[in-house]
Amino acid sequence: MLVSTRERETAAESLRRHFVNGRLSLEEFNDRVRLALDARDARQLRRALRGLPPVWRDGDELRSLAARAKRRAVIAIVTVLWALGSLVLLFSFAVGATADTPSAKDVVGYAVGWLVLSALAWRVRRRA
Repeated sequence: MLVSTRERETAAESLRRHFVNGRLSLEEFNDRVRLALDARDARQLRRALRGLPPVWRDGDELRSLAARAKRRAVIAIVTVLWALGSLVLLFSFAVGATADTPSAKDVVGYAVGWLVLSALAWRVRRRA
């Protein structure tokens, strides 16, 4: 399986951390980085990382991962709530329309309600 440029760069960054933590000599670091950056498939990439323990993430990286996970969760929740709100508005409009002929005031009211709901959802998603 071929590896992407991003995977090669991630492996090189991992090797840099090992070097900074004293697990690799300068010569071994240079050799392994060259192997990682020249890797064409996953086997060659694994060869560059062979024999090294997994790199633990530092505090800044963990905070960054947590912030991204929080943002994704907020976006997912807001999207679901917006979809449910839109369905409720549509359903109530449909029920009202079948019971009685909707007036222009009703149509405008539901449209404004949906626009307000959409604007609030958009604003929360932008802030997340």
